[in-house]
Amino acid sequence: MGVDPSDLLNYGLYEEPESDLIIPTLTEREEREEAREWSAKRDEIAQAIWIDYMARNIRMGKGNKKGTSKQFRWTKPMEHLFLEILAEEAQKGNKPSNTFKAVSFNHVAVAISERFQVQCDAKHVGNHLRTVKNQWQIICAIRDESGFGWDDNMKMITCDRATYDATMMVIYVYIC
Repeated sequence: MGVDPSDLLNYGLYEEPESDLIIPTLTEREEREEAREWSAKRDEIAQAIWIDYMARNIRMGKGNKKGTSKQFRWTKPMEHLFLEILAEEAQKGNKPSNTFKAVSFNHVAVAISERFQVQCDAKHVGNHLRTVKNQWQIICAIRDESGFGWDDNMKMITCDRATYDATMMVIYVYIC
């Protein structure tokens, strides 16, 4: 007893199926656009996770009994906003001499608190400005040394390997 290929129940079983499935291929431009979209989504999710993490970290941090942290932790996005707002404040004339007016510090604190859902005070802004100024003084001191330069595209200090090795040796000897 065999199988009759002409039997209607077996119709289509012995034939090669025609492929209706056509796999669309993306152009290089479409692939780049899709990659940008996924990258933007990933960055958005990462930012949301980071904001949530920082909010929990500050609310449940070490320190006092209220559950708030004694230290305020600055992230890179916070620092970018901090610098943008202070630059705008300086252009508005809210930096009459060496430092900013209190209103500028309050403006930065409110903006950071709202955008990143953290509790930022004007004292955090003032302390961070002092930190940024100290870091900038160190950068300027290094740039003034012989053998060091500045790459404006990368926004970083440059030097050749011999200068780097010599400087690290001096620092190592100084530390030890």
